[in-house]
Amino acid sequence: MQFFNGITLPDVIDKEVDLIVTDSKGGKGASLLLCKAFMKKDRLWVDCVPALNGRYVAAVPYESIVAREEGKLDTGRFGIFISPTSVLGQMVHSVMASPELARRDA
Repeated sequence: MQFFNGITLPDVIDKEVDLIVTDSKGGKGASLLLCKAFMKKDRLWVDCVPALNGRYVAAVPYESIVAREEGKLDTGRFGIFISPTSVLGQMVHSVMASPELARRDA
C-alpha cells in the first residue's frame, strides 16, 4: 500500500474510510462512503456496510493508495483508492448495485 498526505497505517485503523474505485484510466470512479477500516491477521480490511456487522468485509489490496481526503468538503476523512478488478472493488460495485445495501441503514 502507498500512503499519501502524511498518513500512516495506524492513522486509518478503526476509522471511517471512503472507498474509491478507480476507473480504467486510474481516475476516480465509484465511491462507497463511511466504511470502517480494521486490522485482521496483520492486514488492513474494510467493512463496506458497518451496520451489518461484518457481512461485507474484504482485505484492502496491497496495490491500493491510502490518503487523507481534503477536497472541497474538507472532511479530513481517509480515502482508499482500489482497483475495480480487486475483490474489494467488486464488492463495492455489488453493494452499490443493491438498493437495500446502498441505502445502508439496515
